[in-house]
Amino acid sequence: MGQSSVLKRIIEQDDVATKHMVLAISDIVDLGNNSYMLKLTDGWYQINAMIDTHMKQSIANGKLKIGQKLSICGAQLCGANGPKSPLQADSSTYLSISTNGCLPAAWDKKLGYHPNKIPIRPLSSLFEDGGMVTMLDIIVCRKYPLLRTETFPNGEKITRGAQEEDSTIIRRGFGEQSLHKNRQDFGSLESSTQSRRNYTDNNSELFQDQQDAPDRKVSSYFKMTVCDYSCTFATKQDTGMATLTFSNANEIHHMDINEGSRYKVFFLTPYLSKAKWASGLHFTTSRNTRWEVVPGPNKLISFYEPREVTQCDSVDYMHHLSEADMVVFVLRKSRY
Repeated sequence: MGQSSVLKRIIEQDDVATKHMVLAISDIVDLGNNSYMLKLTDGWYQINAMIDTHMKQSIANGKLKIGQKLSICGAQLCGANGPKSPLQADSSTYLSISTNGCLPAAWDKKLGYHPNKIPIRPLSSLFEDGGMVTMLDIIVCRKYPLLRTETFPNGEKITRGAQEEDSTIIRRGFGEQSLHKNRQDFGSLESSTQSRRNYTDNNSELFQDQQDAPDRKVSSYFKMTVCDYSCTFATKQDTGMATLTFSNANEIHHMDINEGSRYKVFFLTPYLSKAKWASGLHFTTSRNTRWEVVPGPNKLISFYEPREVTQCDSVDYMHHLSEADMVVFVLRKSRY
């Protein structure tokens, strides 16, 4: 049995456009002002495709040409007000594709859906303004504490750590005894994640009350530094490292992520960060993000290095952006 038209299934909304598929460029439309639109075909039908800045530059530089095949993941169907026949679809129905979700395909690659695994993109091949990333194969090098950001009615925001958030909850009338009992019970459970997850599920109202005190809008997140599972062709000085923000997180999410572990993460959004201390790309999770733990030892080359305690006399020789884990006594405090 031959494979049916992919575009027909997508336009009739019998299937989704986010799946891995191979389409050919049937035409390139020059819209003026260095702007272009693609026409993509699966061999049966064709559809317009809107592209991002990097793909427009590739067309201008002659890297994308008519007849070339693209391996596409994470495309979006836009402008379709309900199912319709491909013959009835007008120019308002189109696909939205991005640089981070496309790769050149071999000339003999079969058009249509591809049930094989989603192509893995190394961090060095991605762009901060290149759209959604369908999958990363990463090692978590560093995980940072869970933070909570409160948004006030006037738009101002304050970010607090765990202790500061507990103090804020007490000041606003949640109740010190109840809060401390909840934290103590949670911390005294056995270290297994499942036990703490069950406790959180059974006491969800108590945790929610802490976050949703009167007139409070609080969101939680934590950051981590990640690298490709195999960093053979990258260096720390370029895009071999990245910062990943786990948004809308809770304590269970924070415990589920372990340093040195390998994960496949699907559907991440890159963004331009104002933080100058973190090199490389920045990504954030969304509602569609999915995590997949990859078991087994890490046998490939990566930038992960286990944490070590740094001696005080070694700090002067470290780079000003390097991280250090220290165990110290506070001997004197002074105000500058």
